[in-house]
Amino acid sequence: MQLILTKSAIKGLRAMPPREAEAMKAKLETFAVSPFANHLWAKAFGDGVTRIRHGDWRAVCEIDQGRIIVLVLRWETGGRLDERYGHAYPCGV
Repeated sequence: MQLILTKSAIKGLRAMPPREAEAMKAKLETFAVSPFANHLWAKAFGDGVTRIRHGDWRAVCEIDQGRIIVLVLRWETGGRLDERYGHAYPCGV
């Protein structure tokens, strides 16, 4: 599937330490190849929305018509990642 990063996700990747950013990119690319496989670091929330975690970093992805759109990528410890898209994404591991 095609992997698309929003401006917010690109901004989040740039904010990450380089080593963490590379690891998150690798997970996003692995997820794009097989989004419906059982990944230990990915959690599906329904409606095509998935959270990918790497350490304290979270990426919220949406699967839409053969594309994987990374909506946000943020560092979170304990709160909610993002509620702008009509979902609450728990950040607990």
